[in-house]
Amino acid sequence: MLWIRGSAQVLSSGALCGLMLQMPELTGHEDLRDLMRSFTGNSVVGHYAMCLQTRTGAALVTDHMGSIPIFYSRGVAGTDLFAVSRLSGLGEVDRASVAEFLQAGYVTSPYTVIKGVRRLDPGSVISFSTTEFESINYWLPHADPRESIPDVAAEIRDATRVNLANAISRYPTALLMYSGGEDSRVLAKLLLDSGSDSSTDAAVHAVTFLDDKNREYRLARLSAVALGLGHEVRWRDSRQYVTELALTVQQSTSVWAMEHAHARGLLDADEADVFVDGWAADMFLKGESTPTRQRQWRGLPLGLHKSAGPAALTTITGPCQEEVGVRRQAKLAQVQRFRPEDAVEWAQMWPISDRSSFGFFASNHSERRSLSPFLLGNVVTPASSLPERAKLNRRLFWEAFGRDLGIAGMISRTDGELPRLSANTNVPVTFLNRARMRAKAWVNGVIGLPNGNQGPWQDVAARRSAFLTTAQTSVDPEALWEASHLRGDAAAQLAGLDPDGILRTLQIAELITQDRLSLN
Repeated sequence: MLWIRGSAQVLSSGALCGLMLQMPELTGHEDLRDLMRSFTGNSVVGHYAMCLQTRTGAALVTDHMGSIPIFYSRGVAGTDLFAVSRLSGLGEVDRASVAEFLQAGYVTSPYTVIKGVRRLDPGSVISFSTTEFESINYWLPHADPRESIPDVAAEIRDATRVNLANAISRYPTALLMYSGGEDSRVLAKLLLDSGSDSSTDAAVHAVTFLDDKNREYRLARLSAVALGLGHEVRWRDSRQYVTELALTVQQSTSVWAMEHAHARGLLDADEADVFVDGWAADMFLKGESTPTRQRQWRGLPLGLHKSAGPAALTTITGPCQEEVGVRRQAKLAQVQRFRPEDAVEWAQMWPISDRSSFGFFASNHSERRSLSPFLLGNVVTPASSLPERAKLNRRLFWEAFGRDLGIAGMISRTDGELPRLSANTNVPVTFLNRARMRAKAWVNGVIGLPNGNQGPWQDVAARRSAFLTTAQTSVDPEALWEASHLRGDAAAQLAGLDPDGILRTLQIAELITQDRLSLN
């Protein structure tokens, strides 16, 4: 057995990689049945991968959503894909996996970019010997038709409060990655409330990452003032994602899409005891994956709406298309056994490392103690009891948190909605706000003023230029050729890709340069 990456913590009966908020006492004399009972029922809360001593040997445990993946092959297991590959004597690249990563930003589980190395299931206890692994799920995201939205919302609200209170008691200084949207506003308020109730001198500070003083900037500053939150903005330049690409790839536990590594290079690991973010709220509390589109009449929004999320899987082209399709169908069939009604949605969330945006969590966790409260098991469990359609239009999120936001909830989100208002009430408000924003953009265009990027993400043209410059000046040309050729594009045609595709190609090229991958 190999435990490789992460700040490993020694337990009385083994080792933990990750962050733990709540855990029962384990002696090391439990059998698998005892472990199953211990991890069932949300008595264990955190982002974790564990290696535990048992009565008959040892076991691995993954958290509910597999937020810290464990890779295994030939009796070797660990949290670093390339170390597991090296020590198990496997090094052949899985070309279908690399092609899927380059085009979609993720690799369908349980596959990895190395042939023969697999990811273990989330929510599982795994017994292992020198050659074999036997996995048993202690948790699966089953829907429960008996559950009601208000009851589930109350359970989520209570669990989130308890989790953050536990976090503050363990880690008195918290830095919140604050976009100024409703997710980070909710966490800011709960953290501040937990700090004021704590016997320790808890301190909460918020940081927003932006390119310039746009609409996102103004809303973040205004909402922070309304909450009484210590807040600062850190500015990123167009080379944010490629300045330290070599080190980012080296520290990554696998090939995760680094276009989501927003905090890379802008935060130091010793700035706070714990770093908190609102990632995963859109997935589990707002039905982001549900394939529902905004209804329109002649281009105008009509009635309740749901912003377009990743409703459909990215289509893979090229020689690996058929093999990737077979893998995805097998994954879908696996998920259909426990989520028959909304398997398409959950196939994009289970495990969470099948999500392209998982690179956000992975990059944070690789550098610092990070907490994503909406990804914790005692929040995901009640959320998963509802069908995905019940979460549309932020209904579940609003039931859980909207009414608690006070005046901060009456400050608009970037898209024009007011978090304090329900979905029905927001229909006319959002329509008017969006009409006002479009009118302003039209006026700016008429008088020749630039509209600029008004959201949180980096400007597309700026990223494309920075990534292409890096490809031309800072990456081994042969490695770049190998990476781009697998995608079906010659290195000279890299400019034809979207910026995220360019960055993923640069990641593969950097792995080739570091001798961690070889596509020959």
